[in-house]
Amino acid sequence: MSDLSGLFDELEGELDDVLVEGQQSSTPHSANNGSSASEFFGPYELVEKVGEGGVARVYRARHVNPAYAQQVFALKLLHDELSRNPQVIEFFRAEAYLLSLLRHPNIIRTFEAGSIDSHLYIAMEYIEGRNVEQLLQRCQRLQIKLPRQLKLHIVTEIVHSLMYAHSLKDTDGNSLGLIHRDVNPANIFLGFDGRVMLGDFGVAMISAGGKEDDEEMVGKV
Repeated sequence: MSDLSGLFDELEGELDDVLVEGQQSSTPHSANNGSSASEFFGPYELVEKVGEGGVARVYRARHVNPAYAQQVFALKLLHDELSRNPQVIEFFRAEAYLLSLLRHPNIIRTFEAGSIDSHLYIAMEYIEGRNVEQLLQRCQRLQIKLPRQLKLHIVTEIVHSLMYAHSLKDTDGNSLGLIHRDVNPANIFLGFDGRVMLGDFGVAMISAGGKEDDEEMVGKV
């Protein structure tokens, strides 16, 4: 969208870049830590660490296979101290399965998920741009407002992604009734190419098959 690209151009001097969502060994330490040696996790070269949460950390990464030379990945790695917790592992695997089913232009794509040396990972599409929370914070600091047309565009694109997710079916054709449960500005990404992308289905709920707990609510609406 031209308004989105134009806004980024206008704020370029004030906004910091935000970098957003195998079989070798093993546990990475710190990418880009001043050493000339590259850090690897399986077939992924870790370019730099770009985020960390309570369950996992995320790296900007490249794949060693020349076929993926043009693709930049967001590599999500489960924290080492949680890797032996069966409940956390089950949750992480459920998220990976869920993400593998999602194929929509407004949802961050998952390429693969698995385990290397007992360390779980998810390789996702890397979005170069900003998330809405960071953009709003900077706009507030600069005392400017997002154009109404741009706000409507963002909301419309996210609604499309949520409608798709809620109508999603599994490989057997069963409706999953998927609800994101954590839609908030930090999980909405605006690419420099104009795309609006929804990420982090980590607390998503599957209502099919008795997996919904009606008495417990997590995340945000």
